[in-house]
Amino acid sequence: MSCPHELTILCDNRAGEGFQEEHGLSILISTRDLKILFDTGSGETLLKNAMSANISLGQIDYLVLSHGHSDHTGGIPDVLKRNEHLMVAAHPQSLVARVSRHKSKPVKQIGMTPEVAACLQQYPPRQQKFHTGPLFLDETVGVTGEIPRVFAWEDTGGPFYLDEHGKYPDSLTDDQAIWLTTWAGLVVIVGCCHSGLENTISYIQKLSGETRVAGIIGGFHLLHTSSSRMKKTLDFLKRVSPDFIYPGHCSGDEIVEKLKDALPFCQIEHLYAGKTIHLKE
Repeated sequence: MSCPHELTILCDNRAGEGFQEEHGLSILISTRDLKILFDTGSGETLLKNAMSANISLGQIDYLVLSHGHSDHTGGIPDVLKRNEHLMVAAHPQSLVARVSRHKSKPVKQIGMTPEVAACLQQYPPRQQKFHTGPLFLDETVGVTGEIPRVFAWEDTGGPFYLDEHGKYPDSLTDDQAIWLTTWAGLVVIVGCCHSGLENTISYIQKLSGETRVAGIIGGFHLLHTSSSRMKKTLDFLKRVSPDFIYPGHCSGDEIVEKLKDALPFCQIEHLYAGKTIHLKE
C-alpha cells in the first residue's frame, strides 16, 4: 500500500536558517492519518525549532523513542507537558542508566536523565506501549522493536556500559527504528542505528515483506567504525541500492563523503534542523 508522507527534522547537529542546532535528533513524521514524533533531541532546541516550523507538539499522536540515550530523550518533558493524549512507544530498557567510557575522556552519564525518566514514568500507563516486539502504528508505518543482531560485525558504535566501572557492556537492546511503506519501497528511519544498518534493514525487510529500499534517514553512528565494518556496510548499501540516504546527527562528515564516493547512483544529503522531506504517493 502506498501513502504520502512528510518528514520534518526538528533537532539535529546541523540547522538551516531560522533554526538552532544541537547534539541530538528529532523527526516529525506526518502521514494522512498520524503525526509521529521520532525522538525528542537533547531538550535544547525542540520547542524553538517546532515553533520555527509552525508545528504544534499538541497535535502529535505518537512519540516513538529510538533508544534511551539523553540526546534522543531530553525533550520528553516539553512534549508531554503540551500533549495529554499521545501514545508513547519505547523499549523497556530505554529507562536504564548507562554511561560512555572513552579512553581520553571522563566517564559520562548518557542515559535518560532522572528527571526525564520520572516524567515518563508518571505519564498514564494506558498511554504507554513499552514493547520489545514490532509495533504497527497503521498500514504504512511500523516500529521494529528489538532488532536481532544477526550480523555480529555490527557493534553498537561506541564504548557503552551499564556501569561506571565498565564491567557490564551495554548492548543497547532498546535500539529500534521506524519504517514507512511507500510506492517506491521502504523508507527506513533510524535514531543512532546502534544495531547496525544491515541488521536493522534486513529485519525490516523481513517484518514488512518488502525488499525494495527507497531511502534511509537518520543517525548511523559510523564515525569511529573500523575500515572492515565500513567496507561491509558499503557493500550492503550497494546491494540494497537505495534511491536516497540522508545521514544526520551521529553519522559524521567523513562518513557522508565515503557514502557519496561509494554510492554515486544514490542521492545523499546531510540532514539539518528545518529540513522537510516529501515522500510522494
